[in-house]
Amino acid sequence: MSNLEAKRGGGRGRSLANAAARALGLDPNDTESRDSRGALKNPFARENDDPEAEIVPNCHIGVGSSFRGTLMIEGTLLVDGDFEGDILNCARIVVGPYGHVQADVHVREAIVAGTFDGGIQAEERILLMSGARVKGDLTASAIMIDEGVRFSGRCTMLDETLSGESAANRGTTMRST
Repeated sequence: MSNLEAKRGGGRGRSLANAAARALGLDPNDTESRDSRGALKNPFARENDDPEAEIVPNCHIGVGSSFRGTLMIEGTLLVDGDFEGDILNCARIVVGPYGHVQADVHVREAIVAGTFDGGIQAEERILLMSGARVKGDLTASAIMIDEGVRFSGRCTMLDETLSGESAANRGTTMRST
């Protein structure tokens, strides 16, 4: 590791975890939100040695940046700027408190702390953090909405034992305005 990397707090994985922590409004130096290697802990992770216990974005749209078009990404997308368009092959999307997304997405999990205009369909779970503003339909097996979230749309909870199209048809729908 170079002296510059050491001054910045570690190698590439650690700096991306710090960026994710800052995007979510967390203190990057807070040891309670970090695992033993210093990576940002996934708020959905259980207390075990699961490799999914950290969030390391593959792509970051930073504050002040704007992207319009189609983005194909494998892994995690962290949005702190503006995004409008299509997101393909994305496993996880994290929208930081300064992020604004205009898209319909299908992901494994979503964490939103900023603004999201469009539908979110998650294979596993969706977390709307305090301060988030969401206009659109949510569909997932688990949906967590913190106090202070502004949500307008439908919320469909999928039966975890069902999959795909039949799950969407048999889910429980709740409406919020």
